[in-house]
Amino acid sequence: MTGSNIVYFNVLPPGSNDEAIFIGSTEGNNFAGTLSVSGAYKIRVYQMRSTARRGERGRFNLAISIDPNSSGGGSGGSGGLRGIAGMDSIRAIDEMSSRGFADVDSFSSGNTQYGIFYSLSRRMCVQLTMADGVVLDARDIKTHPKCR
Repeated sequence: MTGSNIVYFNVLPPGSNDEAIFIGSTEGNNFAGTLSVSGAYKIRVYQMRSTARRGERGRFNLAISIDPNSSGGGSGGSGGLRGIAGMDSIRAIDEMSSRGFADVDSFSSGNTQYGIFYSLSRRMCVQLTMADGVVLDARDIKTHPKCR
């Protein structure tokens, strides 16, 4: 997305009205990743309440593309994540290790677990989002205090 710096977007998976797999206000203006389930994804464009209350308006352009031939991962740095989303959580953690990633941190919120993995050679800091024993999302988050 390009345009005003007060406009953001979230990506919501099928069936979700609140839980986003991408939050633009914290993750930036570009989403690239593997869509882990089939169905209609929602893209919610918004601005923060404080700017709306002041009557500020922002113009934006949003470009969307999906590679139907991709088997996951994508091009560039995200290739190290090919096939991880949708995988059994334990198997995915083992697979990250076999791909040269070190497990550097983990935490949970409710029934969702997050694992942070780092690969110096790939220059990737990856977060796996897991629930019910399955990886829901695998993405390069670029930075984390323990990705060094």
